[in-house]
Amino acid sequence: MKMASRESDTGVIISFNSEAENVADSLMIPAGTRTLAINPLNWKTDSTFADKSLNKGACFTDYSGSILTEIPELTGAYVDPVRGALKVPDVSPDDYPAGLSIFTDGIYHLYDYQFFYRNLQENVQARILAYMQQ
Repeated sequence: MKMASRESDTGVIISFNSEAENVADSLMIPAGTRTLAINPLNWKTDSTFADKSLNKGACFTDYSGSILTEIPELTGAYVDPVRGALKVPDVSPDDYPAGLSIFTDGIYHLYDYQFFYRNLQENVQARILAYMQQ
């Protein structure tokens, strides 16, 4: 398997770890480490900033999967060129706490899917179509 490099490649891994802009060390990406990521708003692996206007909707669900709250344009994002983390500039750790004691404030790992839910949902369809056309 290889990492995704665009919005319609197939047979790839889609991965990103969301964090606040000031985070320089975490359990997910320790200081001095660089991970691989793709931005779910613009489907680029470089540091091209994607404005929150590209965010089709953050969705927050209950444990059964029912959507409780949907927020279009919640946040933009960009891949940090040093850490490879997905930096999320438009949210606050006060509003989105780490949620687990193993994470510190500004680690949004628990929100990775939720922050970009509608973009990920749309991308599944694009990748299926690309696969079927191969």
